[in-house]
Amino acid sequence: MHKCSRITFDNHRMEDDAIVLNSLETGESDLIVTLFCHNSGRISAIAKGARNSKKRFVNKLEIFTRLHVTFKQKVSTSLAFLNEAELNNIYPFLRTNYPAYLAGNVIRELLLHSIRDAESDSDLFRLTLWAFYQLDMRMAPRTVVALFFLRSFDLLGYRPELRFCTSCGAPASSHPVRFDMHSGGLICEICNGKPLRSPLSGGSLNMLNMAQSMSLEHLDRLKPGSRVSNESLRLLYSFAQHILQRDINSWSVFSAVMFKFP
Repeated sequence: MHKCSRITFDNHRMEDDAIVLNSLETGESDLIVTLFCHNSGRISAIAKGARNSKKRFVNKLEIFTRLHVTFKQKVSTSLAFLNEAELNNIYPFLRTNYPAYLAGNVIRELLLHSIRDAESDSDLFRLTLWAFYQLDMRMAPRTVVALFFLRSFDLLGYRPELRFCTSCGAPASSHPVRFDMHSGGLICEICNGKPLRSPLSGGSLNMLNMAQSMSLEHLDRLKPGSRVSNESLRLLYSFAQHILQRDINSWSVFSAVMFKFP
């Protein structure tokens, strides 16, 4: 699915495997791109003359594109200078299929809000490649986003507890449960103190627990139905809002499309 990246230093010259998360026009012909790199983490780099480029950057610096880049950066907090970009994958179906594109935008925005500059996270990078690859291979967009949310929370240090009540420790299967945003885990009906109006379904609990324990290579084997996908997706997005303390702007359009049909 992807080759190994490397990073080299030559008078601040660096090479890395990267995904384009954002691209902004600046000046008469330049672009400032936000890259999520395998080894360098998140960086912002200026591509001089990119909008007029006929060779070096043509059609390479669009969002979602996977590249092998060469750049220079004197200090980690400064704007890098993008020298070269070798095209690895443009994910054509993700780019041209509307639901897949919307799903990619939700993932892209979550990354922009959650990763910090120059902090490497190779596991999160691999997860992002997995998500874009699965969208490009036509896996159900709502399933990809739900699974990406769940696994990224773990990597960002916010792994939700989905096996036991976070208050009394009772197994989730022993009583109806709901998800509590503040504890980051389940609360059973007994500890809730009153009957739950909309307890989390057993199907969603089973799917989420399996998704937490499976290897990334086998995660595409999960094929939840629309009801489980929708319930899980709503729960995980609410948790993302709680973690980020903000909305994901692209969510409104994505959810309107995803939840319109069963």
